[in-house]
Formats: sequence, structure tokens, C-alpha cells
Amino acid sequence: MQDFDLDSLAEEVVSAELIAASADRIDYEVHLKYVSCIANLSEGLSISHSFKPKIDAAALKVLDSKLRLVERTNNLLEEEIEFIRVDPEYAQACVGWLPAKVYYNIYHLLAIIEYILTGQKLHLRISHESCLKGFAKRIDGGILKFNCPTLNIVCDKAILKFRSVSGEILSKGITDERLISLVMKKIATDKLDDFKLRKGLDLRKKADKSKYQKAKEELNISIIDFFYSMRIRTNYRDMSFLDELDAERTRRYFLKNHEASTNFFQLPQRVQKRLSCQHPLGEKEARYNATFLAASSASPAAASSIPSPASPQCLLASLPFQMAVAD
Repeated sequence: MQDFDLDSLAEEVVSAELIAASADRIDYEVHLKYVSCIANLSEGLSISHSFKPKIDAAALKVLDSKLRLVERTNNLLEEEIEFIRVDPEYAQACVGWLPAKVYYNIYHLLAIIEYILTGQKLHLRISHESCLKGFAKRIDGGILKFNCPTLNIVCDKAILKFRSVSGEILSKGITDERLISLVMKKIATDKLDDFKLRKGLDLRKKADKSKYQKAKEELNISIIDFFYSMRIRTNYRDMSFLDELDAERTRRYFLKNHEASTNFFQLPQRVQKRLSCQHPLGEKEARYNATFLAASSASPAAASSIPSPASPQCLLASLPFQMAVAD
């Protein structure tokens, strides 16, 4: 009598059901393809820049509140991920908040980068539009550069004319370059739609049409705009591609989206900057432990006054992005 692997059989049945169900959820498959492409291309991501930071150790104190906010949001996301891995249905309850949490963490990261590179406190409160445009400008000018060339693309209004054949986006043979172009076109379209809605424009009116055209002329987007695009979709409840979706596929989208954003937020190597506490986290912890032990043997009070390696001042040295300074 032939033995059957019930676990494998169950997996095959689930996979077959998902494939059959996907036939009428093309919208979901397209968005999953977008975020999967970004996740795959950003695996092992790092970023470099061509000039030196303009702040010193004393200026790090300004980052305390923002670093705590980033850490708090990260902890919430990680808790959700753990629940979702155990219970797929939990993804259905919290996926609606995912784009906002993901984007704001990246936004705060970009604001921190701007502050480090310019030394100007106003960048810690920079508007979303200015933040995203500024980042795109730095990428376009080669001042900031991802180690994945495909992700260094910056697009203007010309991307709106990009054309693809019917069904190309879901084909297995589509290249990363063409897929990213489709992603960028979607970002550009979403951004202009958002501008139209926020400004209450009626394109039948000459003045409103002129404002819309001006926004189109000033279009300048990078891959980071994808996360903002998904965030603004939640403002208008425009996440219909996830409506009435089964728990397993919702979990799949949640995990892939989280993977993509984490690749940008937690770039693989620790920050190495010419600032106080700018040494690898492992070395910093060892130095702290040695100092703490020496102090505690002499005076418990003295030991308690030593900054922890997790303190905001030292946390900058372990910020989750790599910015290699060109000498």
C-alpha cells in the first residue's frame, strides 16, 4: 500500500486553491508583483554618499525623540509579524495600517539622513513632498547611490508615456527593468491623482488644468515614493485589491510588503560615520560592557551614569542604513 505525505498533499491543495482564486483577483496579483519586485531587488541593499556628515556628537541629542518614535514603530511592526506568522487571519485585521507605519518609518529615516548630511534641524520636520523630492534629487545627481543600479532610477513626466503589452506585468518573463518602469508609472499616476484630490481640482476649468499641468512638469520620483504612494492610498480607502481577500493571501502580501520596506530601512551593514559612537555595534557593546564592569566594581553610582549602547546618542551609530563616506 502506497504511503501518502498528508502535509505535502495539503500544501498542494492550498496552492491549487490559491492559483484558482487568483484568476478573479488580478488587482491583488498585480500589487503583489509590484512589492515582490521591490523586495527582491532591494535584498542586500546598501547606500553610499559622496560627502561627509555635518554634525558632531553634541548635535545627536536632537535625534532623541525621533529615534524613540522609530524604535517604537519598529517594535509594533515586529510584534505584528510574529502574530501573523502564527495566525494568518491577524493580517486581515492589521494590513490596513501597514502602509502608514512602513512609510512613516522610512520618512523619519530620510529626515534623519538629511539632518546628518546638512546639519540643519529644519530637516527633522521636513514636509513629505520636500523630503521625497530631495531624496530623488540626491539619487538623480549621484550624491546618494544604491548598490542596485535598477533602484537608482529617477523619473519625470516621461514615465507616464511608458507602454506595456496586455498581461505583461504578470508574465514570468518580464524583466526587472520593465517591471520597475511599470511600478514608477503607477507611482507617478498615484501622485498626480493625490494632487488633484488634495487641491480639489476640476480639470474642466482652465486654472485647475494649469495647476495640474504644473504638477506634472515638476514630477520627480524615486523608488522611495512607492511607500508614500501606498500610504496615501489608505487615506482614500483605496486598498480594494485587499478587500474580501482570504487570510493566507493577505498574509503573503503583508509579509512581502514588510520585507521590501525592511530592506530599505534596515540596510545590511551598520553605519560607519565619523561621529561619536561611530564604530560597529559589537565593538560598542564590548566597550560599554568593559567600562560598565570596571565602574561598577568601583562605584555602582558611577556605573549607572554610563550611557547604554542603546541610548539615543549611541543608537545613531547603529542606525539601520549603510552610508559609506567617500574619502
